[in-house]
Amino acid sequence: MKLTNITKSQQLHEVYTEDMQSKFYDYIEGVGIVRRKWCTKLLVFNREGKPMHTEKWFITYMDNELIYNTKGDWVNLDMFDKNESYCDKILLFEEKEE
Repeated sequence: MKLTNITKSQQLHEVYTEDMQSKFYDYIEGVGIVRRKWCTKLLVFNREGKPMHTEKWFITYMDNELIYNTKGDWVNLDMFDKNESYCDKILLFEEKEE
């Protein structure tokens, strides 16, 4: 298993894969409204000092928000990039490529 400490939102954009259908829609400028797919790579993060994890997430195109779980909870990644977010640490777990 490969572990990555996420320090900037761009890292999440780079590792995102469309693995599983979701019920969520997002607006992409120039394209319109599209259904988003979950990325199923494990994320572990601190939310207000409480450890949390998710195996289903995506990032909105317009708002740079990390959407996780089926309730649509989110982290503002612009605030995360500036160290102003209630989410102060994100770890990504991936299967090692053979």
